[in-house]
This record gives sequence, C-alpha cells and structure tokens, in this order.
Amino acid sequence: MEKNTRQVMRKIVFLAGFFYTFCFAQTGAKYLIISHDNFYDAIQPLAQWKHQKGVPSKVVKLSEINAAPESLTRIKNYIVNAYNTWNPAPAYVLLVGAPEFIRTDQNQFDDFYGNMTGNYVMEVSVGRFSCSNVSECNVMVAKTINYERYPYLVDTLWFTKGTGIVREDITASDSIYWQNIRYVFGLWQQAGYTQIDSFSRLYGDSARHVEQAITDGRSFVVFRGQGVNN
Repeated sequence: MEKNTRQVMRKIVFLAGFFYTFCFAQTGAKYLIISHDNFYDAIQPLAQWKHQKGVPSKVVKLSEINAAPESLTRIKNYIVNAYNTWNPAPAYVLLVGAPEFIRTDQNQFDDFYGNMTGNYVMEVSVGRFSCSNVSECNVMVAKTINYERYPYLVDTLWFTKGTGIVREDITASDSIYWQNIRYVFGLWQQAGYTQIDSFSRLYGDSARHVEQAITDGRSFVVFRGQGVNN
C-alpha cells in the first residue's frame, strides 16, 4: 500500500511539473540571435547570460530556417514573422558571422533586417558579431559577458554622457535622421545625462570630434546616416 502511494505521489509531481512547463514555457524571445551554423555552439554562453539577466533569448542557426548566407529575404522573413507572432516579440536581433557568413544588404548595412514595415524606421535593433572564425566569436562573447558582469565603476561620469551624429545625405531621409537623434536626445535628457554631443558635417564637425568624445568616455554613440568610406 505504501509503495503504491509513493508511485501515485511521483506521478502527481511529474504531472505538476509537466503542467507548469507547458503553461509557462517560453513562446518567444526578446533577444533573437541568428547564427551561421559554424558559430552556433560558440554563441550559446551569450544567450544563456542574457536569459539569466532576465532577457528571454533564443538562438537560431541558418540551417534551421533553411537559409544560406546569401538568403537575405528568408532571414528577414523569419525575423518579421517572429516580430508579428512571438510572445514576447524580438526587440533585439544579433547576427553572428561576418558578411560572408550572413550577408548584409546591397549597400553593406543591416538596417534591412530590423525594418519590419518597409519605412525608414527600424522597429527592431540589429547588431552583429562580425566574426570570421570560432576563435573570434569566442573572444566577442567573452568580452561582452565580462563587460556586463563586471562593469568598470572606478570612473562613472561617462555613464551620463552621449554622442549623436548625423551624416546629411541631402535627401528626404535627412529629416528622419534628425528626428531619430532628437528622440534619443530626449531620452538622455529624461535620464539626467550631463553632456550630450550633437555632431554633423554641416556644422563643421569631423571624425576628430567623434574620436575625442569617445576617448573622453561616452555610454552611447548613436549614428544616423549612410556609411561611406570617407
């Protein structure tokens, strides 16, 4: 009789655990990592760290979505579908691999992957670990985790300093660039930032001003405009 009771209790515990897992299982991810298959194992510690910090994370390799490195549209469609159907929906996307492993758009930028509606606005923030081999990926992962786990707190003044940069293309998109930067400035002001830089070529600023600001210390450097080689 006692043996049967123990068996019944084990079944109850198992079913309770299964019910909890079924009801509360992660159905989406706020941090979506799309990795070339070569770097799938190397990027796992970063996903685990983000998840541990309270940011639901998911790693997807190209082969899982039947995508090749040059399959821009297939990769983009996967992100759009996740954005529209997942709960939580991705707010951040990390691409893992240099452009030969996951292609950039025709002008060599990743905005394409974060623009969910076809306008100038990126609804999802996109970053990239531009690694060419597993060793480089391991270094990027280790640096990121170490930076977040052990922040540099000897000098914290730069925590409340930010730099905004606009490169004018003399097109309709320029007004959107400035709107974006001013929006960011508003957030910084609300957060009590003590210094906010506004750099633009038309205002006489150059790369030297950006370098000086970063050397002085900035928590964020936000650039809006096309990336060109000069």
